[in-house]
Amino acid sequence: MDTIGNNKPRVSVFINTRNRAKLIPRALNSLSRQTFCDYEVVILDADSTDETELVIKNYIKKDKRIRYIKYNNEKLATCLNYLISKCSGEYITQLDDDDEYYPEKIQKQVHLLDNSPKKVGVVYCWEEFWDDRSDTKLYNNKPSVRGDAYLKLLEKSCVGGGTTMMMRKSACDFVGGLDESIKLAADYQLNINLSKHYNHDFVPEVLVRTHINHNYNRLTDMKVPIMQHADMIEYIEKILHDHKDAFDQYPHLRFNHYRSIMHSAAKNRDFATFVKYLKLGFALTDSFQEKLLYSSRGIKHFILSK
Repeated sequence: MDTIGNNKPRVSVFINTRNRAKLIPRALNSLSRQTFCDYEVVILDADSTDETELVIKNYIKKDKRIRYIKYNNEKLATCLNYLISKCSGEYITQLDDDDEYYPEKIQKQVHLLDNSPKKVGVVYCWEEFWDDRSDTKLYNNKPSVRGDAYLKLLEKSCVGGGTTMMMRKSACDFVGGLDESIKLAADYQLNINLSKHYNHDFVPEVLVRTHINHNYNRLTDMKVPIMQHADMIEYIEKILHDHKDAFDQYPHLRFNHYRSIMHSAAKNRDFATFVKYLKLGFALTDSFQEKLLYSSRGIKHFILSK
């Protein structure tokens, strides 16, 4: 089922889901409470085996703005790119199937994009992390980077990603969407690629609630399992390769990435990779203090990973 209406909405909300029959109502209910109504919802079901399809089709009976697509692919970035290709709105925004928007999320981000120059390709907002197991708020994430964020993003993830983002679809299309060759943190890579050509801005309010500890496997997990640390190394090395010219001009931006690779190498007991990036980190600076801090953190990772 994939039916597209004739009238294009201002905003497309895209949701990737699989076996979340008990969770996705929370996300969809948060959309029904939005103060901005000119949107569509495009849901991709990655071959659910529970009652997810039935749940979504019951929502479609009540809200014709929802479209449902079945698409069997295990790669998250590929699913998201397919979803984006089905979006018809001027602006696009992701909603994770286990999270929720606050009522003014879409309205306030649309207002910001409408009143920003075309150079601003993506806006984000602040988010609240919520523990479902104890039903308590954990903390708020409040990044505050706007304008040209390219060098800041090359150093580390410093803007909102995933559910907090709203993009001009034209900007996302221009950079080729998400990188399907990587298995982790595709939204961070997307933010980097967007920042090469567009500026970032943000709404300084908590407009998203991100849920954790809900006893379901996350489609992308903040805590990387041991077997995925090799993927993490590959992913960071690709960032270093894809943006080599900028890293060559500003070599200190490599520090955090080298530390992350060392951490993952330690978790995998990959001594050769660990030593390689320890040496590369030493070569970045003449400061004994920085070298000592860099090496002590790295060695600590290696020892604690035993």
